[in-house]
Amino acid sequence: MDLNGRILDGRYQLGSLLGVGGMASVYLATDRVLERQVAVKVLSPPYAQDPVFVERFGREARAAAQLSHPNIVAVFDSGTDADQPYLVMEYVPGESLAQLLHRQGRLAPRRAVELAIQVCAALAAAHAQGLVHRDVKPANVLVGPDGQVKVTDFGIVKAAAATTLTGTGTVLGTAAYLSPEQAQGHPVDARSDLYGLGCVLYELLCGTPPFGSGADRSAVAIATRHLSEPPEPPSARNPQVDPALDQVVLTALAKDPAQRYQGAVELQHALQRVPAGDAAPAAPTKPLLEPLGRTGTTPMAIGSVAEEGGRGPRWPRWALLVAGTALGIALVVALLWPDGGDTPARLPEAGSGAAPATSAPSSTIPASTAPPAPSAPGVPAALADLRAVITTARQQGTADQEAEALLNQAADVANALEAGRKDNRGHNKDDGKGKGQGAAKKLAELQRQVDELIGQGKIRPPATTQIQQAVAQLAQAVQQPG
Repeated sequence: MDLNGRILDGRYQLGSLLGVGGMASVYLATDRVLERQVAVKVLSPPYAQDPVFVERFGREARAAAQLSHPNIVAVFDSGTDADQPYLVMEYVPGESLAQLLHRQGRLAPRRAVELAIQVCAALAAAHAQGLVHRDVKPANVLVGPDGQVKVTDFGIVKAAAATTLTGTGTVLGTAAYLSPEQAQGHPVDARSDLYGLGCVLYELLCGTPPFGSGADRSAVAIATRHLSEPPEPPSARNPQVDPALDQVVLTALAKDPAQRYQGAVELQHALQRVPAGDAAPAAPTKPLLEPLGRTGTTPMAIGSVAEEGGRGPRWPRWALLVAGTALGIALVVALLWPDGGDTPARLPEAGSGAAPATSAPSSTIPASTAPPAPSAPGVPAALADLRAVITTARQQGTADQEAEALLNQAADVANALEAGRKDNRGHNKDDGKGKGQGAAKKLAELQRQVDELIGQGKIRPPATTQIQQAVAQLAQAVQQPG
């Protein structure tokens, strides 16, 4: 039934059809009172004709309207016009993840992780209000033109599941993302949503859900696989996926909820800590620690890319050294790396138990061995982590724009530290200039700025603790002997 042009309750004028699902049709509409575009979800039969569902639908819509978060589609209104129940929502231009996957296929791991981190933020906000989505899937995740993610349809699936309509296969219609406890009819909680997100992330990385979709298997067969079959690691289908990211996805997909991440924030932090598995970026040609936030580059929401802002690898030089004699190697290493080097190392991968790279051995390295790992002062990694925390806080609305100035101050700390190290390498390190103490002064200023922004309410929980921890990590890295 085409409702284009119909006006609901004298206020919402329906326009073009945006999408059709098994439960409802969504129209682009105009709110004639507030003079703005909205999206109106109009229920389809048999839902619109079931009084039990309509009552529950209204109750869940009112609960969803209490959610206010930048990564959740806002619910403005709900009602019934001439026996036609409807829901008025924020209009999000762009496309759903389902449409993006259909158009593009699997995504680069870095992009997939960025999107999943934003979904985590949405789920964390809903779970904090006691709302479990129950149907996290690509079609319910919208991506705006600016890349911002918004999750929709909170509460509606709960209304459907509570009626006699569940016998029609409503739940099994999205079996590709169904948690084992849902497939068995057991109670669900926030961890069920994390399982669904694990399936979505798997599909973003591999192009297909872990146990197939309705296009290639029956819903019952897929649900059975969720219950009994371990998922294949994403890296087996996409070699670009890092083993650490494999582990995060497989943890989210644990059959037993107790073995999964216990909250969306925990999963979000795990995603921020692991490399996304893309090809390594080219070595930068700019200075070692150019101030973050001043280069015009887009900040990443992944805090483990330690190379960002750091000096490029020196392996081409090593290739030349290996070709020489052991004495030549010792001489060049002594000249080039008098204190162990400045090239940053990656942070340990989540779940790997690996420790950061240690300082390089002395210059008496046998020519037959592989070149030692350069020392890892940890400053570039700490800078990248601080950038990720602030970026995520801005996306979640827990930090105002003023917090971004902290990135410039942090870069000033690193630059002052590097200037002090260069001075100490020269012959005039005892000339009283005191350049090595510049980093400590700038670090104290950074910490003061953080406290000031928190006091002004421009950084709010949980970002307060996360940013303080990231600055403390930077302080520890600065204090390491260089």
